[in-house]
Amino acid sequence: MAVSAAVATGLFSIGGVVVGGVLTAAITDHRERRNAERESRRARELAAIDLERALEAVHDVKDAGETSEWQGQWPPGWERAAWTESWSGYRGMLADGLDDPKTFVVVARAFGSLVQLERGLASVHDFQPSDRVFLERVERRLTAAQQVLPVADKALAEPA
Repeated sequence: MAVSAAVATGLFSIGGVVVGGVLTAAITDHRERRNAERESRRARELAAIDLERALEAVHDVKDAGETSEWQGQWPPGWERAAWTESWSGYRGMLADGLDDPKTFVVVARAFGSLVQLERGLASVHDFQPSDRVFLERVERRLTAAQQVLPVADKALAEPA
């Protein structure tokens, strides 16, 4: 059975369209996955950096409550911290990019504590004994979050 040239041309054209469509879909899917992975990695890195800076602030506040020239006051310099602003920007990407939902809960709990810490740092009140209990809770949550969310790029981590 012979196939006419017109039928052969039509079959090759349809085959080309199908192959082209499949290749386009595969390439698009690969690019989207790669972009999502990159955004997720960036969100993890930003969250890890924010956690590190927040933990530094907690240590400064605890030190100021005991031994510094600001004894009895919250130390200056941290009152404009905006960890929760950046958190609201990348938490969706972070939630999508973490394999274990429990990890996200640990990180989200730490950032929830940062809302209160930011308010405390921005306030003008003197350091109270109850602030120490609060700071210890925040420190525990931040440390737990750091353990489950290490900085992916060690160059971004500050030396210990």
